Amino acid sequence: MKTQTLHYYMHDGPTTFRFELSGRLDREGACRLDQDWRTASSVLGDRRLIVDLTFVMIVDEEGRALLAGWHRVRRSRLRSHLGRISEVGLGSASVTLLR
Repeated sequence: MKTQTLHYYMHDGPTTFRFELSGRLDREGACRLDQDWRTASSVLGDRRLIVDLTFVMIVDEEGRALLAGWHRVRRSRLRSHLGRISEVGLGSASVTLLR
């Protein structure tokens, strides 16, 4: 069974901007997501970026690099069905989950 491509929704709130991701965050999906983020970020100001990974099945190296970059630059908050992710490793692909 093939894993579905990346689908995402953007939720624009008064204090946060949230991406809700679903499917496979691979190179192709990371490129599309990054382009949409660059477009949206021009009007976000100081709002916090939240990335909801609840329905993500697979994250490849390019996807991890994108998330790590957002976390490093924007101090984005990453969430999954297990809790909030506080760290995304680039090299070892490690993630730390807060429960």
